[in-house]
Amino acid sequence: MQISQVMAGYSLGGADMLRRAMGKKKPEEMAKQRDIFITGATEQGIDEATSGGVFDLMEKFAGYGFNRSHSAAYGVLAYQTAYLKQYYPAEFMAAVLTSDMNNTDNVVFFINDCRENFDLTVVNPSVNRSEWHFVADTPTNIIYGLGAIKGVGEGAVESIVDARRREGPFKDLYDFCRRVDIKKVNKRTLEGLINAGCFDDFAATLRPDLPADEAYEIRGALMSQLPSAVQAAEQDRQNREIGMMDLFGEMDGVVAAPPLVMTPELIWGDKHRLKAEKNTLGLYLTGHPINEYLDELKRYTSGTRLDKLTDTGYNGSCYFAGLIIDIANFGNRNVIILDDGTSRLEVSCYAERFNRVKEQLKIDEVVIIKGSIRERDGRLFARLDSAMSMVDARLRWMKKISIKIHGSDINLLTRLQPLLKSAQASIIPAPKLSHDNEQDEQNGSFNGYDAAMGGSLYDENGNDLLALENDINQNNANQSYVNNALSNTDASINDNCLPLGLSIYEEFGIANVGLSEHWRIYPNDDNLQQLKNMVSEDNLHFHYS
Repeated sequence: MQISQVMAGYSLGGADMLRRAMGKKKPEEMAKQRDIFITGATEQGIDEATSGGVFDLMEKFAGYGFNRSHSAAYGVLAYQTAYLKQYYPAEFMAAVLTSDMNNTDNVVFFINDCRENFDLTVVNPSVNRSEWHFVADTPTNIIYGLGAIKGVGEGAVESIVDARRREGPFKDLYDFCRRVDIKKVNKRTLEGLINAGCFDDFAATLRPDLPADEAYEIRGALMSQLPSAVQAAEQDRQNREIGMMDLFGEMDGVVAAPPLVMTPELIWGDKHRLKAEKNTLGLYLTGHPINEYLDELKRYTSGTRLDKLTDTGYNGSCYFAGLIIDIANFGNRNVIILDDGTSRLEVSCYAERFNRVKEQLKIDEVVIIKGSIRERDGRLFARLDSAMSMVDARLRWMKKISIKIHGSDINLLTRLQPLLKSAQASIIPAPKLSHDNEQDEQNGSFNGYDAAMGGSLYDENGNDLLALENDINQNNANQSYVNNALSNTDASINDNCLPLGLSIYEEFGIANVGLSEHWRIYPNDDNLQQLKNMVSEDNLHFHYS
């Protein structure tokens, strides 16, 4: 363009028309431009041979110059980014995350990339350390950006950062609500900040007894404190507007926040906390919902995580598990996306089979799938044969739950009553005839407990009987007698519940207690969690086939 302007007197617009003609490489257009160029050059006192030769060189360069210039520019960029990636990985990945922070799927991918390929940690956002964008505070750590939290706008983040820069770090929820613009940082935004873990830093002063990696336990207490904190902040704002001063305001500037109440019911369970993170961040940061099931899943699958699955070969199959994060419908085919914190896997099936198992396939729930795994172009794909929920798997492979209690703790029997089947008849679904038409496998498997010992866990000397579970050759008469005595273990009962075994011990001995059909429990997550809260780990045992 500059050559045509200087040599042939082209205007800037005319030079751009010449550039376009060269880019399109149209012979008739180039012939027209050649005449214009030579005529203009002649008017500038340049002979036709010289100007024609220059135009020929320009035309030749147009054949490869565009690609060459672009490849050179991209080469420089590739070198610069490779250098940053190698020597400043935290800063580089923080910039990459920021560049795509509005795309949750990409953020999930990049965070996994940070963990797996760069050995970087990405911690939850913080009102005392985060900015709008992702930032690297150490060579191996990235702080989540406030701008990537769902429901938190730019105005709210600006108010938070400005308040922090003016008066320093926030001390507690009351201090935070007082100092930020409560019109920009509204109740919905505050709830999102709590769910995302933005106030976890407060645990260092409000709950110094908590380990640093359990700071998230204060989230439930903060959520319960939120209404009063917002009300106090609003009252403080109104007082400042009308020039009123609190009775003790001259000394402290603001009334101190009350102590953080930490009762057991205010501590969110893993499932509640992680679901809240997923809703606000689009991903799990402080764990993964499948983690609490990992030991149990080893009983139902090979224990192989999704990133370690291999091709099962033609007509081969295996059991694997994951959290369902999405279900897509493509007409006569459905695709279930599984995630277990190590990888994601697409599991496909046709509509007919999907309709048979769709009750077991719920988003944000862990599912156990039997299917084939095939590798194609370096990626793994799975095809679904059958599916089970965690409750289905327990009913199939868990045979009994045994409890051992001390004679002085008989009140535990009363506390167990709300968990028993007669108290939960309204939530227990009707039993299935079989589990995915594979009852033959179940019937051929080991029952998981010794019915001739009364289904109990301890003998008269208090010895653990788990080691005797493989001894199933019992006398038929004794077997019949015991089943009659312990009717809650009767194999004919089909109620979607599992039998409880009870042993009561004192210093001088132990007794196995025969229980009626009433003492059966529906094995959903809530019931098992409450059972674990009531009974110590040493006195609670699950029997599997």
